[in-house]
Amino acid sequence: MNLTEQYIISQINESLKTGEKVKSSVFRLLLSDIKNYKISTKQKDLTSDDITKIIKKMVSRYNESIETFQKGNRQDLVEKEKKELVILQKMLPAQLSTEELNAIIQNTVHEIKETGGNINFGIIMKAVINKTGSSADGKIISDLVKKFL
Repeated sequence: MNLTEQYIISQINESLKTGEKVKSSVFRLLLSDIKNYKISTKQKDLTSDDITKIIKKMVSRYNESIETFQKGNRQDLVEKEKKELVILQKMLPAQLSTEELNAIIQNTVHEIKETGGNINFGIIMKAVINKTGSSADGKIISDLVKKFL
């Protein structure tokens, strides 16, 4: 999916026409985060990758909120956050499976060993994240690397 600011605006307009309040709320929040990112980085135009990074940060925030609301027994807010999270996740590229990530981690460790490099958590994480790009969540990668080591 080619994510642009114009696409986000069109999604806001479409959701307003169809009366989808949750969807319009999520896209407005995303547009706000995009504008804040542009201000903080002093960029005029963002790439699809930049917008994907923003969405991933939002997904992370939603996951944290869901966890917090579950601990506080606020099921109403958990359901609201989950509905919003689904909308954001649809815009992310397909995520790699655990098996695929484990294979990438094993290959990365093997490559590092062949080049005589030092094997530690940070080096493996950096290499795996460079290989997977936006198709894997950093927290999941971190957990798998910890299990591997």
